[in-house]
Amino acid sequence: MLPTSFAPVLGPCMMPSVEPPYRRAGVQLALLGAVRLRGPNGACADIPVRKTRAVLALLALSPDGSLPRSRLGDLLWGEREESQARGSLRQALFELRRATAAVGGADVLASDRDRVTLRVDRLAIDLVHEPADVARMELDALAPVLAAWQRQPMEDLDGIGGAFDDWLRDERSGRRERFVRSLVQRLSLEQPSETVLRLTRSLVQIDPTHEPAHRLLMRAYSAQQDRGGALAHYERVEQLFQREFGVAPHAETLDTALALQEAPARPFAVEEAAKPGSRPRLAIARIDQAEGDAPGGALGAMLRDDLAFMLERAQEFDLVDAPADDASGGLADLVLHLNSRPIGAMLRVHLALTTPGSGRRLWSDRFDVPVDGDAPIGDGVTARMAAAVLSGALAQLVSLSTRSRQARSDSFEKFLRGRRLADVMPTRDRLRAAMDLFEQAVTADPHNVIATIYLVRLLNTQLLETEVGADPEPWRQRARNLATHAYELDPNSAVCNIVMGWCHLRARRFGEARWHIEHALELNPYHPERLTDAATAFMYLGEHDRAHACWSKAQAMDSDTVDQRWADAIEIHVMRHDYRAALQAADRLRTLTLRRLACICVAASQAGQVERAEAAHQELVRMGRELWVGSEPFSEAGLIDWLFAHFPFANPEDEALFRRGLRDSGLPS
Repeated sequence: MLPTSFAPVLGPCMMPSVEPPYRRAGVQLALLGAVRLRGPNGACADIPVRKTRAVLALLALSPDGSLPRSRLGDLLWGEREESQARGSLRQALFELRRATAAVGGADVLASDRDRVTLRVDRLAIDLVHEPADVARMELDALAPVLAAWQRQPMEDLDGIGGAFDDWLRDERSGRRERFVRSLVQRLSLEQPSETVLRLTRSLVQIDPTHEPAHRLLMRAYSAQQDRGGALAHYERVEQLFQREFGVAPHAETLDTALALQEAPARPFAVEEAAKPGSRPRLAIARIDQAEGDAPGGALGAMLRDDLAFMLERAQEFDLVDAPADDASGGLADLVLHLNSRPIGAMLRVHLALTTPGSGRRLWSDRFDVPVDGDAPIGDGVTARMAAAVLSGALAQLVSLSTRSRQARSDSFEKFLRGRRLADVMPTRDRLRAAMDLFEQAVTADPHNVIATIYLVRLLNTQLLETEVGADPEPWRQRARNLATHAYELDPNSAVCNIVMGWCHLRARRFGEARWHIEHALELNPYHPERLTDAATAFMYLGEHDRAHACWSKAQAMDSDTVDQRWADAIEIHVMRHDYRAALQAADRLRTLTLRRLACICVAASQAGQVERAEAAHQELVRMGRELWVGSEPFSEAGLIDWLFAHFPFANPEDEALFRRGLRDSGLPS
């Protein structure tokens, strides 16, 4: 069964935005997600009774759209007498005819004494994807179909009971299996490309237990010079199968991973050296240390020095000073990052090549190195790493050569100017100016991931806190487009997954949000900022204890807590009903925003600190009135409505708690 984290819930009349390109009809039936019927004019049929919608689903997925009345009665009203079951079916059919007629589909339902028939040839049904249909579709047309399949089929029909629940379970698993299998076959015939990689990543989310899809994804990563990403994905598959089933993946999946791990790198040949002065420039960043490494340990420094020596011998690159900060972006053409951590008696070394300044990851690989006393890493192992780096770097330089150094430099300069404006005294005018600079940076170099991420964060959160009452949707849509672009450039980046997850969270697509946030923590579980971002996301998703655990881990790793982390702590403590801790966190704040003041109102009112709640209430109203740019005149009720549009609570109980706290502080809620 599809994990709940991959199955977001649709609203009462939301249809999948994608009509299957191979089947056109006037009336559309959505079975991916909640069961919904929509007419040619876009009107959504009102079918409030679940068993009536179940009749529609049963007919739509039966051969030729036809079933005996007795079969429908057994599946849905099997616990009743036959006469009662037939009467309930007649009532359901009456409701269906009325609903279909209301949306222009009066002729889609027919019945006689013994059978009921849905004319499926007059419907567009999103769940029906036969192998032949998938084989005919262009690659670009597969993306929206995959997006629709992220929803749980007929998610609103769970728990009807009896034989219907068995039918529903079999239909879901069988149709998902057939769709995934046919799409794996389809993508296996394509030449490796970014598009195939992107589609395959979506495919494994539909059925995380389908191993052929995982093997296809590992090969797609490898084809894009990302062997590290392929091996990291195998680790996630192995953990999934151990956690869910207590078994290892199939031997063929392990063989695929081993073949990728042992694939030969480009030969390490000194005689192919280029002339000094004409070579591209490579910087080796300081080695990052993960949890468990000795701070400043000699092992990482030894590895870096040995690798630099091997690369100098090859004479393919001029090694330049390692970047100490973003401002060094103009010094190198490529930056090599190393990350190591102990795994038992082995040292796991991750290598990644990025562009300077923008930080876009171009290539990655991974090595498990045996640790051996005073000479922990032999020359042979280091030489293999150097050969892999050379192969990846030279391949990526061909791609980078299509973008001028001047364009990349201009983009990075715009980004630095925008960041200074956004980080220091972020007033409305400064944030607007920062947004313009980030837009210019992204336009100059669309591969500038760092500038893209800063722009997403500004559009999603910062700018809105100075434009109170403004319609956020245009900015949010722009943020979603940018986040998707950044994620496609570097899907193995923790920060790209974080911003992608937050865009889904703002859009209240909670299943997709949870997947990206969890994936970000898998990619980098030791970064305080990523942990803090994840903590707040889990808080909105209703996982309060997990949110607190992430926040506490970030605090333990970096006790010099920034203002934003204390602000996040207030919300997390409020959701855990620890109002005293929330107010203690509020005492640490250096600056106040509308969101922070709203949280203080809730914490103080629920803790019984009436005067503090009233003071926060007055300051919230004063600041809201000062920053108000809405089309309607300012009012406290309008301010609260605007605030709740930016609190993406997944659980209604959490929102109710927050509203009660604001009401108790004297605000309308």
